[in-house]
Amino acid sequence: MPRPFPAEFRLRAVALVRAGKTITATAAELGTRTDPDLVNRCQHWLYETDQQRLKNT
Repeated sequence: MPRPFPAEFRLRAVALVRAGKTITATAAELGTRTDPDLVNRCQHWLYETDQQRLKNT
């Protein structure tokens, strides 16, 4: 099972990707390595934040 990332890490990753950084560049900036699992989770986090935003509008 992959290790969970703290909420602060997830929010920062989503903010960087939304600002136009690639997931690879985001991983490097956050001090972690890019692997398929991180890419999938980052895409999931983006989806989750989109869903939350839609519920709040």
